[in-house]
Amino acid sequence: MSRLVPSVFSLPQRKNDFLALLKMISEIYLQTTDETVLTNAARSIAYVCDGNHARSNDARAQVTKLVTELRDRICSQLSQQDSPKSSKAKNRRRSSTETSAISIDAESALCNNLDRARILSKKVDFSSFLGDDFSSLEELCQFIAEGITRRLKSLQVARPIDDEETVATCKERWESIDENMVYIMPCIVRSGLAVILNSTTWRMHKVLHEDGLMSRNHTSNHKGYVSESDDEDMSDIMEDHELLRLRNHLISLVELCYDQFVLDEEDCSSLQVQWSNAIIEVAAQVGSDIRTLFMKEYIFAKSPLLHALAITDDSRLVGGYARFVRAKEQEVSSEQFLS
Repeated sequence: MSRLVPSVFSLPQRKNDFLALLKMISEIYLQTTDETVLTNAARSIAYVCDGNHARSNDARAQVTKLVTELRDRICSQLSQQDSPKSSKAKNRRRSSTETSAISIDAESALCNNLDRARILSKKVDFSSFLGDDFSSLEELCQFIAEGITRRLKSLQVARPIDDEETVATCKERWESIDENMVYIMPCIVRSGLAVILNSTTWRMHKVLHEDGLMSRNHTSNHKGYVSESDDEDMSDIMEDHELLRLRNHLISLVELCYDQFVLDEEDCSSLQVQWSNAIIEVAAQVGSDIRTLFMKEYIFAKSPLLHALAITDDSRLVGGYARFVRAKEQEVSSEQFLS
């Protein structure tokens, strides 16, 4: 069957049928929010644009439109929601209830589009459809990272180290927040981080395999372990590499997620505890993937790039979740003791 479908659509008289089918799949993908439907549609999209069949160019053109549409939607929604001046001007005469409803609808729409991008970016490399170089996709990832950062900081739970003014501001913000927003925001963070991680993974795959860094015949000026003196020179050369920038974005975002940890749940509302737990669980999953993708064993690689990408100190990536798990263990132990 997998060989029959491209053969049938390669017939000249079936070209219009193929384009109509692909257009229909793209429209379904942009409209549905069902995870199963999105996954199956993404598999179909990845299948038809892969290979050397006669309709591959037509398929790639349609997928380019789909990926571009997703990018434009995400960037537009992030831009609109991150411009407080225009938002205040528009909502000046609206009641707080109306403003909250509009904000929730906007965040839900952003969440849905990020979710679509998350699923599709697992199946296809977005950089192949957003221009000849990697800069367009990197700009998208940076835009998403900035949006996630603003949302995490806007819902930051007050910490013991914060001053009185910060604590008062956090308390006032959380008293006015809509409960639905606490459930939507973690989904935005999860999908946004996944898009950045998937894009980074595709780029890492290209560097490892297409550039021959995984080849046994790969040669380098650095043999085995790189000395400390060579390491300084190498850092200057590699510090501007797009993979290193994306890795640093991911690490910074995961660490910011771990900063949402609630030390004393008795001083926090149930919404704040739910928010903290949801965000830290997202960070734990992404942090584990980052440590796998940029494993510390790369420090022994001959390639200067792989050596620079190795995460040699993962204490913050591991420690944030370890602190969370220990707190939950103590909570369970206390409940068992009281019972």
